[in-house]
Amino acid sequence: MTHSPSDISHLLETHGLAPRRAFGQNFVVDPNTVRRIARLADVGPGDFVLEIGAGLGSLTLALAETGAHIVAIEIDKGLIPILEETLADYDNVTIINEDVLKVDLKKLIEEKWKSNL
Repeated sequence: MTHSPSDISHLLETHGLAPRRAFGQNFVVDPNTVRRIARLADVGPGDFVLEIGAGLGSLTLALAETGAHIVAIEIDKGLIPILEETLADYDNVTIINEDVLKVDLKKLIEEKWKSNL
């Protein structure tokens, strides 16, 4: 189940957050859009997806529902509790709170992808 526009508003209000211009944040509020992206990406069980800028987890949820293994990187530590709560039921999602430019992607690939092949 993906976030609806009212879910997004509620999450932001409850956690006292707003999109941060410094991070270029824009939160997807249309569940049909994220489902379409996940469908067009043609991912499913056994696939591995690196999502950069998971935000509130709208796209992450749609991708997780495909059964793919998701590594979601989010720089904004204020969004991490929301992501952890939203994605708690999915054991196929790993959340990393880091600036993607500082992530050792080679190490991440070796740990997350190669170990599961």
